[in-house]
Amino acid sequence: MEDIAKAKKAQTKLNNYAQEINPHIRQFFARELKRPFGVSSSEQQISREILTHLKEYCLRPGKRLRGALVLAGNQLINGDNYTKDAITGAISVEIIHTSLLIHDDIMDLDDTRRGKPTTHKYFSKMHEEQYNFGDKDHYGESMAIQIGDIALLLGFN
Repeated sequence: MEDIAKAKKAQTKLNNYAQEINPHIRQFFARELKRPFGVSSSEQQISREILTHLKEYCLRPGKRLRGALVLAGNQLINGDNYTKDAITGAISVEIIHTSLLIHDDIMDLDDTRRGKPTTHKYFSKMHEEQYNFGDKDHYGESMAIQIGDIALLLGFN
């Protein structure tokens, strides 16, 4: 019985860490959306679309286990107050994980991730609705590869 109580306490603690990370991820993407990449207005528009999608994808319900472990490690060393570096590290780990999931979805031919369309399916549908020419699946996969790479770079930012 004591082991079950300990496991439940640990699960609650990990869930609390996850909830603490989400507002910081939102703030990160809010800053990024204020300064979209690209030179022309059309490049900046697709940049906003990419960043908005990454934010939504990254914030889909999940355990945030990797980021939670960063915060837990920081708490072991520094007590209850997280350092700015710990928050930055937790965000980075979660965004890098998002990058890997986007690429994994392509390799595994997944249509959904956490109940919503994968990145390649999202952009395939967008292409079909907006352009209606060319190979929508190729476009979706190509965009997802690039977006996964962008997320990787953002995670190291």
